[in-house]
Amino acid sequence: MPGSAKAIKHLEAFSQAIIEAATGLVPAIKLQVAFFEQHGPEGLRILSRLAIEAKQRELLVIMDAKRGDIGTTAQAYAEAWLGPDAIFAADAMTLNPYLGFESLEPFIHRARQTLSGVFILARTSNPGSADLQQLMIDGKPAWAHVAVGLEKMVKEQILQAQN
Repeated sequence: MPGSAKAIKHLEAFSQAIIEAATGLVPAIKLQVAFFEQHGPEGLRILSRLAIEAKQRELLVIMDAKRGDIGTTAQAYAEAWLGPDAIFAADAMTLNPYLGFESLEPFIHRARQTLSGVFILARTSNPGSADLQQLMIDGKPAWAHVAVGLEKMVKEQILQAQN
């Protein structure tokens, strides 16, 4: 039962085993946030502690959260997840651009401020992704339009960084 004392005990033990196994072997760990969120506040505390311990062991932390939202909500997510002073202290996180490219801007701004990274999905491998990502628009699948838009955003970010 998610959130139960037994589940929390197992989540802590699994998290400790993963961090110990990863140390010295890989440069980063990618934590699937949902598996911690399902356990409620205690699961999120474990996630936060795991990120801190990973950094202490010189591992990069990628939070697989696939966040994406608009305005101040996106900014709040970005502040919670990105950078060394964030509550979840991620070096990078995954983002979902399907609310529009402006939904990514608070994350990108925060990533630049904190020297963090973002991984932005364009096309995913799950079978249901075809429902939207494979829709043809002007002769190309929707995901290809997302990729072109992301390329434009990256080029703009590079130009801003150079100025």
